[in-house]
Amino acid sequence: MKLLFAFLLGLCALSAAAQEELSKLSFQEFDQAMGKGWRALADAGRYEEAGIIIDQYLTEALESKRYSSMLNFHAGQCYAFAGKTEIAVERFQRSFQREEPESYVRLARQWNAYVNGTVAFLQGDRIKLQTSRNEVAAGPEGTMKELNTKVLDRLIDGLGKSYDEVYNGTPKPPNQPAKLTPASGPHG
Repeated sequence: MKLLFAFLLGLCALSAAAQEELSKLSFQEFDQAMGKGWRALADAGRYEEAGIIIDQYLTEALESKRYSSMLNFHAGQCYAFAGKTEIAVERFQRSFQREEPESYVRLARQWNAYVNGTVAFLQGDRIKLQTSRNEVAAGPEGTMKELNTKVLDRLIDGLGKSYDEVYNGTPKPPNQPAKLTPASGPHG
């Protein structure tokens, strides 16, 4: 595992010191703050590097375990934006929520349906994508339902196009970075 991670870091143009500094950030600074943490790389269109940095954060940052679902989802997005579908699917599949405690089951199922829908888009599976969209729409009311249903609707309409193009809602000019917003999942 360490050898593979070292290889992946070799692909990343950030210095070891910069990578270490990123791993010391709180979850809020690293993941949720616009223009900071991995988002600074994504904003520059350096999606694969952003995914690699999230992977590193997951292995090194103390706070990362609590937010591993959200971090893996964002890594999946970065790899999907970079056109690295196989890696993206692996990261998305790591982002499923446990369906416990009982009070959390409906939100976890709604989140998991969103993840399933995203994977279905990447795999070109319209039926699974539509089913997942309907499960999200049938879930608890709130921001997660509203935003994620809209995203899945765009994915349905854009099936066959790149995740990068469809997620943003409109075709983007070459070398124009995606506009990522804070996650609308169970952890904010």
